[in-house]
Amino acid sequence: MNPVTERLWNGTLTPCHDCSSCDPEVKNLMELMQRNSDALMSLLTVPQQELFRKYQDCTTEYGYLISAHAFNDGFSLAVRLMAEAMSPA
Repeated sequence: MNPVTERLWNGTLTPCHDCSSCDPEVKNLMELMQRNSDALMSLLTVPQQELFRKYQDCTTEYGYLISAHAFNDGFSLAVRLMAEAMSPA
């Protein structure tokens, strides 16, 4: 990822908004995920809970990486579209 889009993604160039607080669908899904996670944790043994936490950490990191790449790809596409629109026909 190039430095400018990475800084945009991380919110250090221009702060990013938190979609979980402004999108009701995302907020509802996050609440459901938390309820289900809590219910599952209550049924697991201590070693199983640790394994589940590791799984959650991996899925969180995976989601972050996929989102970062999607952001970078979308931004790159937007720049290419803008360059094409601005170039003489």
